[in-house]
This record gives sequence, C-alpha cells and structure tokens, in this order.
Amino acid sequence: MKKAITMVTVLAVAVFAQRVEFERHSWGTGPAHGQGTLTSGDIDGDGKIDIVNAQKPYPLTWRSATDVNTAYPIETAATGTGCEIHAEDMDGDGDIDVIAPSSNMSSAPCWWENPRPDGDPTQGPWTRHGNQLSAGGEIHDMDVGDVNGDGMMDVVWRHKSNSTTVLFQTSSGWTAKGLSLSGNEGTALADFDGDGDLDLCDGTSWYETPDNAPDGNWTKHDIGGFGCSYRRVCVADVNLDGNLDVVVSVAEGESCPLVLFFGPDDPKSGSWAEHKILAASHNYNFHTLEAADFDADGNIDLLTGTTHGGLGAESAYLKKARIFFNNSGDFTDVEEMVWDTPKGMWQAQVADIGSDGDPDILNCDYGGGSGEVEFWENKTDPVAAKRSPLCPRSSETPSYRAGRGGLVLLSTGARAFDIRGRGLPVSSGSIAPGIASGIVIVRDAKGGSPTVLPQVGR
Repeated sequence: MKKAITMVTVLAVAVFAQRVEFERHSWGTGPAHGQGTLTSGDIDGDGKIDIVNAQKPYPLTWRSATDVNTAYPIETAATGTGCEIHAEDMDGDGDIDVIAPSSNMSSAPCWWENPRPDGDPTQGPWTRHGNQLSAGGEIHDMDVGDVNGDGMMDVVWRHKSNSTTVLFQTSSGWTAKGLSLSGNEGTALADFDGDGDLDLCDGTSWYETPDNAPDGNWTKHDIGGFGCSYRRVCVADVNLDGNLDVVVSVAEGESCPLVLFFGPDDPKSGSWAEHKILAASHNYNFHTLEAADFDADGNIDLLTGTTHGGLGAESAYLKKARIFFNNSGDFTDVEEMVWDTPKGMWQAQVADIGSDGDPDILNCDYGGGSGEVEFWENKTDPVAAKRSPLCPRSSETPSYRAGRGGLVLLSTGARAFDIRGRGLPVSSGSIAPGIASGIVIVRDAKGGSPTVLPQVGR
C-alpha cells in the first residue's frame, strides 16, 4: 500500500494514467541562477529512503521521507557542491554519509559524516572530512563505489574533458590515480567482468580495473562508436540476460541518436550489439538518463529529461521528461511517454522515496531555474501490475520473498545484485530496502543463471 507523504506544495499530474501515473510534489526555492543537485539514501536509519539536496551556492540539507517539509542542515557554509552529490557509507559504520565536490567544484570531494549511530542526523553536527586536493578545474561527473574491492568506498571524478581521477580510500588516507577517458562528459562505475571490483565506463569503452589498483594499468575495452563528446552514460542490465549493457545520450550542445549497446557474454573480447532507441540525430539534451522498472512489468525502462533552456537543446525537447517503456524486454518494442516539467529536468535521480515499492523521480534543474525541488511520485501499484514470466511474483518463487522492507530472503550461498551489477549487502538473509530500479537479481553462485525478482510494495 502506498504511504502518504506530506509536502509543502502539491500539484497532482496524471500522466498516461493507463500506463503510469505520477503525482508532482514540490518544495522550496533556491537562487534564481542556482544549480540543484540531489541524491537519496536512508539517512536516519528508519528503513525509508530520504532526500539530500544541495543548491549552488547554498548549503547541503536532507529531508526525511516521512516529512519533507523540514530541511535538516548537513553543511551550513556556502560550499558550491557542483554537479553531483552522492550518499554512501564512506566510513563503514553502517550509516549513510554524504559526499560532494567542495570549494565551488574546484577542489577534490569532501564527505560529511552522519552523526549516527551514536548521534542524531536531525541535530548534527555532520563532521566534514576532506583532503582539499586541487581538482584542477570544475568537477562535472562523479561516482562513488568500492573500485578496488578492498571494502572501502572510493571516488571517481571527471572534468568537462578527458581528464579523470580515481581517489582510493586507504586506512591512512587517500591515493589519487589519474586516467584519460574519451569524450568530455559521461562517467560510470560498474563491474563489467564480474570479478568483484568496479570498472570505469565512458560510454564508448570500459576500463578494466587492475588487480593491484591503484597501481597497475587500466585495460581499455571498446564498446562502440558515439559521435558526441558531451554525454550521459547509464550502465545497467536492461534486458536482464546477466550481462551489463550501456546506454548513451547526448547531454548538451551536439546532435546524436539515443544509443543502447547490448553487452556480450564476454565483455573483454565479445562484440557489443548497437541498437538505436532514437535513430535520428538531434540535440535532445538528455542530461537525465536513468534506468528502472517504472511500470512494474518486469522490464527495465529508461528515463530521459531535458533542462529548462540553454546548453543548445532544440526547442521541441525543452522542459520535457520521457520514459521509454521497454515492452519487449530488448527495446525492439518501445512505447514513449512524454510530459512537461515546469522547471526542466536537468539531472534527475531515480529513487524509491519512502521505500514503498516503486521508482520515483527526484529533480532540481540547472542554473536559470527557480531552484525548486520536484518529487514525481510513482502511483503505480507494483502488486497489482502485470508482470512478465521473466519476473515472477514472489509467491511463484518459494525460495525467495521480495519486498521494499528488506524482505528478500536468499538461499545459502546466493548473491544479490542491482541492475548495475553492483553487489547488494545482505544482513541476516535480508537486503536493504529501497532498490531504486525496482528489481533485484539473485544468483546461486558467481556466474550462475540469474533469478530476477520484483520488489513488491509492503
């Protein structure tokens, strides 16, 4: 059952109600030419996914999923947190911390330590940690994960160029490794070869993390061609065959199609099959590119979004959000749903706010917008929705139970993954709530055939 969430301003927007209906909620206004960034995570440890928001040059705040009317401060100084922020357990103490670029995006990322487990994140203080390395320019892309598989969170950031830095966390501090990727934007972390560490991807190639990282050389493996340098990159197993796929869109100022590369069984030597979801080359300005099962049919769909203006976008695409429904499972049969976003959709995030069983959309537009935060609440009932045979209801797979409350029980030796190929933590046979894609993939052993489970609302 959907749980009510109290909002300051509520505007109900029924969009293609026969397929998916969203209700738009909004709150707050930031600087008239500010730049909004969002992320999500269970900040207060109540099992529900909360919201973290930064407004350049305004401070960092977080809002509880049960009451977003109240903004709790993380950082009170005007930090200028840049284009991306992330919520991860940076110190391994079991709670969610926040990491972002600092000093108006020109310094290496800092992270803010959640007062939990001994303190209260609504009261603070949030201790700021950072080495203040010079980033050498604006940090545009950023991703966070355990790159070398040592159990500690690492950070990768990228300028609006091919210059990329991987910052490895160690027991004594941080170690930086410089890399050169293709293009000027577009960076993602994912485990392409299934060896337990995270590799890098720029949309046209993936870079294999060496066993002795941060030492050693990253081996480049080609994926396919894409004629634009300013990109958004989404890595996910979109056809649920056990292989990671790569979706690439043009982000700004250029004209290219919307391209999907299907991953081969052997990502190191196999050929990646190219499929154009939108074949025509336009400046779509899809600076939002996210994968999730929005309609709870068991297939992975794609969300794209375009800003309010600027960045060279063609007028037909301005302030538009799109979901490409993957009816066939392989994007050969696609239904496109388009709706207007009052403030534009620059770099929206998919998150299961409130952990109620379906992917919602968080959005705050790029400079020139109002700074208003939008929460597009997915009103689909994941229990009632039709599911494909590939994604059976939990009652049809007795060895597992699926649910947003961490109710995924695994057989002995089984491992769980999200659609990005990242392993999900399991505690006492349960997976943490709020998997944003709406789908969990379970394997009985490494490399074994996957069992795809829906996330059924509580």
